[in-house]
Amino acid sequence: MKIGIPGALLYYYYGPYWVHLFEELGIEVITTEKTDKKTIDRGIGVSVPEICVPIKIYNGHVLRLVDQGVDYVFVPRMVSVEKGKYFCPKFMGLPDMIEHGVPAARSKLLTLDIQSSTEDISSPRLIYPIAGKLGVSKSEIRRASHSAARRWKNFRNLCLEGKTIKEAWAELDGAGAPIEKRYTSLKIGLLGYVYDVYDEFISMDVTTRLRQL
Repeated sequence: MKIGIPGALLYYYYGPYWVHLFEELGIEVITTEKTDKKTIDRGIGVSVPEICVPIKIYNGHVLRLVDQGVDYVFVPRMVSVEKGKYFCPKFMGLPDMIEHGVPAARSKLLTLDIQSSTEDISSPRLIYPIAGKLGVSKSEIRRASHSAARRWKNFRNLCLEGKTIKEAWAELDGAGAPIEKRYTSLKIGLLGYVYDVYDEFISMDVTTRLRQL
């Protein structure tokens, strides 16, 4: 079985968890390459004009996975990761938009609801609804989710140390290179949604540009 995960939106935040979770379950994971103009153009072609650019990009990544012949495209419904607060409608309605706006992906859609009181979404109960489609048991899901949770927490700690998403992920994989320590007394805070800041195409790789100043 091959599961595709679009390399957009919250993939930049929860990707290490999702990828490791499925791999621990013995499933091959396919992720998309970096966003490029073709990806955006294809996403625009299947999106309503009013929807935001990140969703159009996401749709383009979904189409790339369909082209790669995956069995499923994983599109979680993000509801909440903080008690009493909820994601905007574009995240809560994402699986529905894919189902009705990207017909080529309709039969491949794999979705579940992510509703948690904290940003730690590793509770096995959130994964149980797709156990049947994955052909795995609840005990296998518990084992895989616990392993994936450890990896994600390590990833978050690396990010909190000042590493970018790319650097933190590379270090998790044992391929991280030391960051060149040539900072001055000037500190710049970069504020933005993770899927805008770390999509190198739409942000014009702003993190690298700032470090080169």
